[in-house]
Amino acid sequence: MTTRKLVGHVGVDSGQILITDPCYAIRRKGESQPTVFEERELDLSAICDATTGVSPGCAELGNEVAVVTCTAYGDGVFPVYAECDSDGLVHSITVDFDTQMIEFPITKEPVAQPTGP
Repeated sequence: MTTRKLVGHVGVDSGQILITDPCYAIRRKGESQPTVFEERELDLSAICDATTGVSPGCAELGNEVAVVTCTAYGDGVFPVYAECDSDGLVHSITVDFDTQMIEFPITKEPVAQPTGP
């Protein structure tokens, strides 16, 4: 049995979110070796282009380097949930694009964007 737990929020300013291993995108301090993103020329333009004209707006980048997806409503701040087992191991992560936050910076009590007229 798993339990769903709010683990944080993610800000989106490009209408997309990227899922990757941090070591593929960011160098350690003092390291001169290029990252996987640099080696494969995966810059912001390549990431944005990957979801253009693709349905459902998701794409894999650089042969298992990352996955990028468009959000349902563009930019915003969205809650992130983890599905954890009884030992606390994370089995899945969900970003809820249907519950956009309207306050920034995020407070302890997020305010969901109102729906309807």
